[in-house]
Amino acid sequence: MSPTRGYLPGFLWDSRMSYGGRYRRVLPDGRLGQLVSRAEIVAGLRTLNANSARLLADLAEDVVAGYLLPQDFEQAAMLTLRNLYNANSALARGGWLQMDAAAWGRNGQILRGEYAYLRGFTQELAAGNLSAAQARARAALYVGRAYSRFWAEDAPLQRQYGKTEVRWLDTGSERECSDCIAEAALGWRPIAELSTVPGAGGTRCLGNCECELTYR
Repeated sequence: MSPTRGYLPGFLWDSRMSYGGRYRRVLPDGRLGQLVSRAEIVAGLRTLNANSARLLADLAEDVVAGYLLPQDFEQAAMLTLRNLYNANSALARGGWLQMDAAAWGRNGQILRGEYAYLRGFTQELAAGNLSAAQARARAALYVGRAYSRFWAEDAPLQRQYGKTEVRWLDTGSERECSDCIAEAALGWRPIAELSTVPGAGGTRCLGNCECELTYR
């Protein structure tokens, strides 16, 4: 997603859909093609976050190895997280053009707290308190909160689209926790009863969460 282009490359948000809008493919001749499935959007979300997690982990390991200055890591990590938070939110809302001041502001407020944690992490890297494996694992956790921004922005929009119930889908991966299993076991429930979203830190797996939400 590129802020300068205002849409997902190859996709366009079609707000004319009666249930709130969907992404559609843009054909080579500029015409609108078929609808993009939610599964494809979520797969893209996961790929985006996985790539960012690897990037932050690689940068943190470079600090441990002495290839990168701690302050340069911190600046690069801040930029990566800011872009990722906003990209995840924009993906949920229908693209960059659908981002409003409130959405930008929500991310900015959360990021201020994340930057404070990141500063402490950078200080530990600088002091040599972490092994390469520890640095990689901790750096990747920062991406989990970014993953949650998609789901946090998506939930209220689904209510606007007329959806009334939500179901938590656990992935069955080794990263899921007992809280995620318990959330999934609740089955369909009113959206208003949803107390957290995947990756937001409300489950024991914290930023490791790879679960998703579906609506009806």
